[in-house]
Amino acid sequence: AGSSAGISVVSIPLQKVASSLQVSSQVHMILLSPDARFLYAAEPQQNRVAIIVASTGQTFCTANVSGQPTLLALDTTLNAPTLFAAGNGSSSVTAIDPTNCNIKHTYQVSGAVYGLAVAQVGAAFNGASGSQLWVSDDTALNIFDIGKQQRIGSIAISGGPGYISIPPGATVYTTTRQGHVVAVDLNNHQQTTLVTGGSYGPMDYDATTGEVYVPDRTGDQIVVLAPVSSGSSLPKEPSRIINLHGISPASIAITSDGQLGFVALMNGSVA
Repeated sequence: AGSSAGISVVSIPLQKVASSLQVSSQVHMILLSPDARFLYAAEPQQNRVAIIVASTGQTFCTANVSGQPTLLALDTTLNAPTLFAAGNGSSSVTAIDPTNCNIKHTYQVSGAVYGLAVAQVGAAFNGASGSQLWVSDDTALNIFDIGKQQRIGSIAISGGPGYISIPPGATVYTTTRQGHVVAVDLNNHQQTTLVTGGSYGPMDYDATTGEVYVPDRTGDQIVVLAPVSSGSSLPKEPSRIINLHGISPASIAITSDGQLGFVALMNGSVA
């Protein structure tokens, strides 16, 4: 997303841009549906989310979302999947039906929204099961039961929480706007600061190893975090650094098999 052509499609085997999809306004973030039929696109200038047919680029439907949405998260565990969208210009998160763009619910927090993620929660965690929506605002991580559409918790984060990533397991990772990455135990909500001193962007994880990849704009690098496990000793963090040689990263995506990472760079390239 964000290219001058609209949405660029990169061929992984050929390592080049294979095609592009024209869109009516600037797209900030995109998600691909699990069956690869649709792209979910946040269009902050239009205050909307567009669902786009991935094969043709045609708009399937749109949903109005307040706050200049730049953040998306998808929950596919329930019988009816839900797409969540929000932005820094509002204190709400909009739940959208991705089959028709109807608004299902609006979740309220106490300040601007800086991060979204969905956690798959088993029965061992506080007697809960199903899915949780985690939302960062000015001062705290807010937790909602998606099935019941209810807030079930709030965790104050020093420095103001930002982007959120929740790999399979029992740990939530959040950046802070004061330059930290913090691990939060999904069960007891205990916090551990893992790294400091950077300007950290949207994260992603290797679903095979549990490693978390964090873009650091200050250091022109990717910080790789070893997985943090509840009840185990804290590993050495970071486990390693990927140097980008003077080019700042904006965000990162890791392939599902963990073999490749795609880094959007501040100079307009993708590495």
